[in-house]
Amino acid sequence: MRLIVLLAICSVAIIGAACAGGYKKDMSQGEKIFRTYCQTCHTLPQPSLKTDDQWLPLVQRYGKRAKLSQRQIELITQYLTDNN
Repeated sequence: MRLIVLLAICSVAIIGAACAGGYKKDMSQGEKIFRTYCQTCHTLPQPSLKTDDQWLPLVQRYGKRAKLSQRQIELITQYLTDNN
């Protein structure tokens, strides 16, 4: 019985650790896209590091390089400007 309980606890711990790097439940679609695509090339910057006017051309330029759709670029831009 103790072995079963121990295995169950370990399973929960492993699943929890695996999910810890996952998405927050309330994460916007723009944030999900940002985290999925932008961190493949570099460390993610904090939205507060730039102004709205600074984010727009950066996301346009790098979004096109990453072959993101215009809608994905808009969602990322919205996330960054809503959170800066």
